[in-house]
Amino acid sequence: MGCFSYMCKKCGTSVRSISFNGEYCTLYFLVEGKIVEEMRGRYDSYGRVFKGDDSYHKLYHPNAESSNPEQIDTSIDSHDWKYAEWGEMVGMHFEGKNDTGFAIIHQSCFRDDDDEPTIISDDDPDQGWGKMRKEFKYEVDCGAHRCCVCEWPSEGNGGYTCECVCPVCGVKVFDDITIEDHGKCRDCHKERLNNLQPISDEELIEIAKNGYSDFLTPFPEDVVVAGQHKCGDSLADFVVIELIEGTEGEEADGVERLYHAIRLMEKAVEQIEGVKESLTLKIIEMEGDTIEETCENCNYKLNKDEPITIEGTALVHGTASLNDFQEEGIEWIPKHSNDEEWICPQCGTKNKIAL
Repeated sequence: MGCFSYMCKKCGTSVRSISFNGEYCTLYFLVEGKIVEEMRGRYDSYGRVFKGDDSYHKLYHPNAESSNPEQIDTSIDSHDWKYAEWGEMVGMHFEGKNDTGFAIIHQSCFRDDDDEPTIISDDDPDQGWGKMRKEFKYEVDCGAHRCCVCEWPSEGNGGYTCECVCPVCGVKVFDDITIEDHGKCRDCHKERLNNLQPISDEELIEIAKNGYSDFLTPFPEDVVVAGQHKCGDSLADFVVIELIEGTEGEEADGVERLYHAIRLMEKAVEQIEGVKESLTLKIIEMEGDTIEETCENCNYKLNKDEPITIEGTALVHGTASLNDFQEEGIEWIPKHSNDEEWICPQCGTKNKIAL
C-alpha cells in the first residue's frame, strides 16, 4: 500500500502530505451521515494526522471508554482510528455508500457557521502528492517568520520562545517556514540540496533484495515484473511494488527516499502482524477454544489475555492472564492442574480455570 489521500469537501482540491509533514485538516469518519470519530492535524499520507500540539482526536462511538487521544492512541507518530479495525473502516468506505466512510476538510476552508460533512470525500487520484500549499499549512497567528521545526515564532506567543537548533551546524533554525527541510537552517538546507545523492528504482530494489534473502532466491527485477507475479514469491512482489510506487518521484534525494521506504516497510510489518493476529483468533474459534471465560456468579466476561488475580491450591497467589498464568515469573504448583482459580474483578467470586 502506497500513500493515499482525499479531496477536501469545501474547496475540492486534494489534501497533500510529504510524509513527515502535511496540510492542516480535519478528518472525519461517517456512519450513515453521522460523525462517529474525527481528528485534526497535519495529514500524514496514510489516512491519519500527525500527533502534536496542533492536533486532537475525538471518538464519539458509544462503546468508547475515553475520548482522550493519549488514552485511546497506541501509535507513536500519528493518531490511530478507533471506531473499528482499520481494514473494516476501509471496507466501509468502499462499500459504495456515500454517507459512510472518510471525509476531509482543509482547516483554512472551514468556517464557524459551516455544517459538518454528511457525505464522504472523493479519493485523490494523485495520492496526496504535490508541493504543500501555504494557504493550507498550519499557521500560528504571529509574525511572518516561524521556526521550521516547531513552527513557533522567535518570541512572544504566550511567552514561548523557539530554542530549536540545526542538527547539522548547531545554530538556531528560526527562519522562514517555507524551507521545510527537517529543521535545517537555511545555509545547511542549501548545502544539502547541492549535494544530493540520488537513489534509482534499480538501486532501491537491489538494496531491498540484499536484505530480503540470499542471492539464490528469486526477486523481481522491477515493478512491472513484480506486478506480473513472475518470480514465484508474492511477498517479494509486494515489497517491490510498495517501495517503488510508495516513493515515486523521490529519486533525486536518496536519503529522504530511503527514510520514506523504511516508513513504508514499518507500516507493512504492522499490517502483517494484524493479519497474523486475526488468523490466530480464527484458529482458536475453529478449534472450539474460547477467548473468554464467564464468571459463574455475575456473568462477567473475562478475556483470557486480560491480567487477572489467580490463586492456587498450594497457597500461591499472583497476577497473570489466563493464557499465560504459568508465566510472568509466577511458579504455579501443582502445574497443569485444574485446581487454580481466577478471582472475578466485578464481584470477587473465585472461578475454576478450565484447562
